[in-house]
Formats: sequence, structure tokens, C-alpha cells
Amino acid sequence: MRWDQFLGHQRQIDWFRNAISSNRMASTFLLVGPEGVGKRTFARLLAKSLLCPHRKQQDLAACEHCESCSQVAASTHPDLIEVCKPEEKSVLPIDLFLGPPENRGREGFIHDIGLKPYHGVGKVAIVDDADFFNEESANALLKTLEEPPPGVRIFLIGTSIQRQLPTIRSRSQIIRFQGLAQSDLKQLIEQQGGTVEETDTGRMLLEACEGSFTAWQTLADPKLLEFRTSLFDRLAQRPIDMVGLSKAIVASVDSVGKEGPERKARLKTIFRFSIDFFRYQWGLASQTMKSTELDARLLEAMKQTRVVTQGLQQRPTRSILRTLDATYEVDRNIAPASIVEAWVADIAALQEA
Repeated sequence: MRWDQFLGHQRQIDWFRNAISSNRMASTFLLVGPEGVGKRTFARLLAKSLLCPHRKQQDLAACEHCESCSQVAASTHPDLIEVCKPEEKSVLPIDLFLGPPENRGREGFIHDIGLKPYHGVGKVAIVDDADFFNEESANALLKTLEEPPPGVRIFLIGTSIQRQLPTIRSRSQIIRFQGLAQSDLKQLIEQQGGTVEETDTGRMLLEACEGSFTAWQTLADPKLLEFRTSLFDRLAQRPIDMVGLSKAIVASVDSVGKEGPERKARLKTIFRFSIDFFRYQWGLASQTMKSTELDARLLEAMKQTRVVTQGLQQRPTRSILRTLDATYEVDRNIAPASIVEAWVADIAALQEA
């Protein structure tokens, strides 16, 4: 992909273009925003630009024709280092950064970025899933973030500021991303072979995605959309049928098979649907603030004060916060049935409070 094919995020593109042309680039960047809006593609395009030996100093675009550009596109460039959370892990393990115990310090992310660049231009490192640093892996990376080797640029990719450890946030320049405009999202869907129907349902789906291609892939499944309607009906019951709701959610998770990543993704989607319901309940569905921005503010308020809005808004606010907690539990390798049962019991109590 080239910059002229990339959709959206023009403000971020202009910022990096100006930073590169004026030689004001920081060494570490934290790219945060909703899933499925192009942060990973953005980081790889930056890597191609930074590693291209033929790029003009005042220009962001790579030449697209040299060996370096071809290697970045093929993920074989020796000076592009990429790591992400292994599917079977709930955190970014320290072995990714320091190497396995039997070869500590002689392998891994930190060792690799410390080596002399193969092509002499520099090195670019991308850490995906930055939401899943634990203190051990973050501490292993701190010295590198504070004093990176010359010519190294590090890009960390996460979903929100609130999910980053303070030690990571304080050592990174934060670049915020928002959801794609509906016109850009529609174009991206069509580029990927999808179709957005010009109907009320099609427009509703496009709006519900809030600029996320990942969300569209989920909502485009008719069976999952049907489950969303059923879930809303169950959450609206008084009292909530806890057994029936738990069984319905677990059955939906089981329907995607036995593979852990698919089951986790389905449960997160169901919790996302539930948050949508509580937002409707709170009267926020028509507000211009995106749900991801709202959730981030609520979570930050909870962390700082442990107090949520009082009065009539208290019930749905607490329900959103409890659902956010449950969403984070999904990545901690807790059995889905246990997460669901505890969540349903708490939501039923909150909705009756």
C-alpha cells in the first residue's frame, strides 16, 4: 500500500510529514485509537518511508520501487522489527523483548534493535498489542525507550491511553486516532470486496461501526446481528433472566468453535453490544461522542476517583464500567463461562438497584 491509497487520518499524516521534513521526530510513538481504523497500516507505511533510501527529506512518501520498499511490503526487511502478543498469551511476555531464558539478552526485540542497521538508513520497530504490557515486560523495555539506539524509531500500537502503563505513556509521544469517516469506511469495505447496502439497515450498520472496519466485519454477520437484537431484548427484561441470558451468551461463544482467539473475539463483541445497550439506556446513542471515547472517559474517571455519576445516570454508568472490566478479563485467560456468569449476576443486580 502507498500513502495515496491510505484512507483517512489526514491530520496524523500531515503531522508526521512536517515532523520528518523538519527533523523533529521523536524516538518513540504511542499510536492509540479504536481497533480496525488503520493504526497498524499507518505504522507500516511510516516504516516504509523511514527506511526508504530514496525518499526525499521533505517528503513522507517512499519511492515504492527499491529493494527496501519491497522488503517492507513483504515483511522481510532486516531493519523492520515487529512483535505482537502471541495468541496463546494474555500479555506481551518478557521473552519477546529479552529472548528466551536460555539465551537472555542474545535474542529478542531489544537485542535486535541494538544491532547495526543492515542498510545503513536506520531501524524501525513496531510493537502491536501495547495494551497487553505487564510490569515485567514494560520494565524490560524502559531503558530502550529512554535511550534508544541511534536511528531507531519505535511505534507502539494500542486502543486507548487508559490501557497503557504510566511508564510507557510517559516515555512516548502520543498520537491519537479516531474512527474513519463513514465515506472512508464505506470505500474501504468496498475495496475489501464487501458491500454496504443503500437501505436503512445498511446505513444503520455503517453508523454502528463508528469508523472501524473490524466492527463492520463483525456486524456484517446476519446471525450475529440477530443475536444483538435478542441480547438487547434480554437486557431489557425486568427482572433479567440470568440463567437464560448466560446460556444464550455461552452458546453464541461456543458456536464459533474451540479456538481460543475466535471465542475471545466473540465474547468481546457481545460485551461491546451490551455497552451499546447501556448507552441507549443512558440516552447517549445520538451524541456526537464516539462510544470508544465515552468508555475511555468513564474508565479514567473510575480509576481516578472510584466514583461514578450519581442520580438517574448511576445505573447505566455502573453497567458500562462493569462491562468494560469484563471485556478486559477476556484477555486474562479466564474461562468464558465464568466471566459471563459473574457479569450477568452483577448486571442483573445493577439494573435492579
